[in-house]
Amino acid sequence: MLFSTLQFIVALLLVMFCARFGADFSEQFHWAAFAIPVLWLWPVTQLRAMIFALALVAFGWTLSYQPFSLSVAIWMLCPMFSVVSSKRSNWGVLATVGVIAVTLLASLFVTQEAGKLAGLPWVTVTQALLVGVIWWALRDWKMQSQPQWPALLLLVPLWISGDTIAVLMALSLVALLLVGQALHARQDFDWDNLLAWSLPAVSFAALELTQAIEVPKPVFVIWLCLLGTAWMADYVLRTTEECEDDDW
Repeated sequence: MLFSTLQFIVALLLVMFCARFGADFSEQFHWAAFAIPVLWLWPVTQLRAMIFALALVAFGWTLSYQPFSLSVAIWMLCPMFSVVSSKRSNWGVLATVGVIAVTLLASLFVTQEAGKLAGLPWVTVTQALLVGVIWWALRDWKMQSQPQWPALLLLVPLWISGDTIAVLMALSLVALLLVGQALHARQDFDWDNLLAWSLPAVSFAALELTQAIEVPKPVFVIWLCLLGTAWMADYVLRTTEECEDDDW
């Protein structure tokens, strides 16, 4: 359990690093930085792996069209996906959370259309869909036992071009996937659910606390509302389950 806890802490540090320095990286997207982790860790013959790779690269491509803080905040959809797909969930919770999520995203569209928030509405929709696809792909991931080391050769042109941040981002994503896979294999705790909650929350908190970039108020409100919605839905489901156990 102690080793798993240390791995979890490493995952938090890695996602904080990605959030802190990702703002500089987002202005000049390099597909290789997002493709390297997938090519190295996952057999591309798996359909789920191919979808994950395409979704991850596509999300990286959208970074240059959106405020980086919004691109990080949109990952708070992951806890909501985890809650509505849990065994305790039901159609009522799914419908309620879905309506709230759509309403919050619609408010973002309106704000962007009005010019009060940078970015493009269609990119916001795309990012939300890509986060859902990536979350689905990672739900039951099975990475290959023998990493494909030649994939790391893609780091060479990035390094030669002087794009150090892209190299560090690629290596951080590789390390993050490795730690996630290790925790996924552990049976002593529900690490998958904890990661789904912690990584999006900590990455955005790192942006806010370090003041690496300015976080617009609408983005902070959306992030807080997504977090609050996921927490309340999870709380209601847990409370209902405990009450049912007491009745038995």
